[in-house]
Amino acid sequence: MADVSTHGEHRLLIDGALVDAEGGATFENVNPATEQSLGRVGDASAADMERAIAAARRAFDHTDWSTDRSLRRRCLEQLQAALEDEREDLRSELVAEVGCPVLTTYGPQLDTPLADALRWPTRMIDEFPWRRSLDPADPFGLGAFSDARGGRSPSAWWA
Repeated sequence: MADVSTHGEHRLLIDGALVDAEGGATFENVNPATEQSLGRVGDASAADMERAIAAARRAFDHTDWSTDRSLRRRCLEQLQAALEDEREDLRSELVAEVGCPVLTTYGPQLDTPLADALRWPTRMIDEFPWRRSLDPADPFGLGAFSDARGGRSPSAWWA
């Protein structure tokens, strides 16, 4: 397995750029099994989170990301391939950062979720019904609910 203490990134990825956390804040990433430092990582603040959310909102509202399905599909497929290419490094990092046994990374901790991690959302780009008309009596699209009298009523949701 790779030596996870020899690489890493302490900055945050916000708005397409690697930036320091607010005030340059970092914290020590510690291996729970050995209590040895794996290195420093960015200690994101609420303000950092707001910057990241604002950047995502801008990307959604002012770029093709929200409407260009082929671009999203291509990006998800590329990310899936990159994660698979880094599988052994991810395995080492999980063991070091989370303290999980190596054996669990060959199943529920890494390999099983990675097998379908981005493939399902990629398939959904083509299969999901992106537009539909909602019945005015069912504004949330939850389906028709009937009350005891056979009428459609939100109170029937809790009956």
